[in-house]
Amino acid sequence: MRVSIQSVVLGALACVVFSSSPAVAQSKSKPALSLKQAVSQALEYSPQMKYSEAVVDQRMYDKYVSRSALLPNVMITGTAAERKDSVANRTPGSLPFAGTSYRQYTLGIHAEQPLLAYGLFSVARQGRIGEEISRASLDISRRTVSVDVIAAYYKTVMSENLVRILQDQERAIQEILNISRRRMGFGGKRLDYLQSQTKLAKLKPKITKAKNDLIASTAELAQLMGLENATSITISTGMPELSLKDVTARFDAQGAEIPELKQQRLQREFLGEQRSIVLGKSLPRLKATGDYGFNNYTKSELFDSPSRSWQAALVLEIPIFSGLSVVNERRSVIAQEYQTEANERNVRNQVAVAQISSRTALEASEAALLSATEAVTISKSAMAEARQNYSVGLINFVEFSTVQDSDFDAATTLLQTRYDAIKAYTTYFASSGQPLATLVDILNSAQVKQ
Repeated sequence: MRVSIQSVVLGALACVVFSSSPAVAQSKSKPALSLKQAVSQALEYSPQMKYSEAVVDQRMYDKYVSRSALLPNVMITGTAAERKDSVANRTPGSLPFAGTSYRQYTLGIHAEQPLLAYGLFSVARQGRIGEEISRASLDISRRTVSVDVIAAYYKTVMSENLVRILQDQERAIQEILNISRRRMGFGGKRLDYLQSQTKLAKLKPKITKAKNDLIASTAELAQLMGLENATSITISTGMPELSLKDVTARFDAQGAEIPELKQQRLQREFLGEQRSIVLGKSLPRLKATGDYGFNNYTKSELFDSPSRSWQAALVLEIPIFSGLSVVNERRSVIAQEYQTEANERNVRNQVAVAQISSRTALEASEAALLSATEAVTISKSAMAEARQNYSVGLINFVEFSTVQDSDFDAATTLLQTRYDAIKAYTTYFASSGQPLATLVDILNSAQVKQ
């Protein structure tokens, strides 16, 4: 199936969308786009993925920044000043240069090294946890994009097949219309002719709507893949039918992890480190300091031995009062932990519901596919017999129309059942923490059904 696309600007909204032509034909020059290729291109192009990857980079650099709290802080300072000291109420001779102006030069290095502080290592651990949280968000973005592409890909396939089914119905009615017209020339019923005309007229808006749905699904797929400059998309017209037993056999029960649950677990760890950091603000801290410098009134003698001075010290800081900020910060952290626990329970409930509902849908879909496939086989035989019987006058148009409606319902039901099964597999994989790349491989290699 090849669907041509071109960019169109909506005047009122000033946004770019894609439009596909109503003509759908089998491409001979361009290879069909596989689902795996579509997902891979969308993951590479997706703005959502670009944003999540940038967040991971940011958190990685934040991690390096947080580690700097464990390292020495070294600073070099230098001054060159013109000064004059006040001589008021001073003992004569106690001031350099007796109160006249002079120049003073200093150059020194100052270093500090934290030695003991509660929560000191928690800052570094927070940076690592923050990076892991961002990577879990990246996994969620990757899963979301994959789910959207799978849905858009097979929605396009379903829409194209629906157009084909409706066009088959249109050709069948046109054939009946021609038979009715010929019969009218020999005294046949005009009612059959009018009824076939009515049904044909009612079918045309359905075909138009189906083509519009095909345009929309093609546009969605093109946008997900970033095909702004593409002229056509060629994809297979078939939809695969999977076996639940075969699919679950490829599950990795050991390596499966729901990224949302991972995020909540990491968030609890992050808040645990934050509690240590807040507590450390109210506890004593010990650090080592050192100074080495030069001080002289003559620039040329600044580095002479008499100008040199140094100092090494241990500094103990004991917080006494900070306006109750530490108490309120601890209460804030505790409140955030309660929020995280509630969110985690909510996420677990949502995941469990999604797993149960998708698994139930998959189990039901296998039986539904068998029934729908059988119904299509029977309806096609009935349709062929109805055409033959109508052509020889054994049945009237009402009876033919009833058979045709049943044939249409059977074909569209099978089509929708296949699409719903694929969506249920996608939900089941996502809610079970299984990599969607595995499902994409399975769908990509599965035998398609027309």
